[in-house]
Amino acid sequence: MTESILRLGAEVSVVNRDHSLYEQIGRYLGASDIPGLDGLHRICFDGKVVLLKENDFRTLSPTL
Repeated sequence: MTESILRLGAEVSVVNRDHSLYEQIGRYLGASDIPGLDGLHRICFDGKVVLLKENDFRTLSPTL
């Protein structure tokens, strides 16, 4: 899954069992634009933005 495949606003779910937000559903906000945090993606959960690795989440809504 890369940022070019995901559309902004897509519903995503946390699939990493070790993450505190496991099975929570959020909205994809795009790749991190913070220097030094390349490879992380911004996901919004109930108004809070969390940075997640690509392998920690998957999309629930269509990507096209």
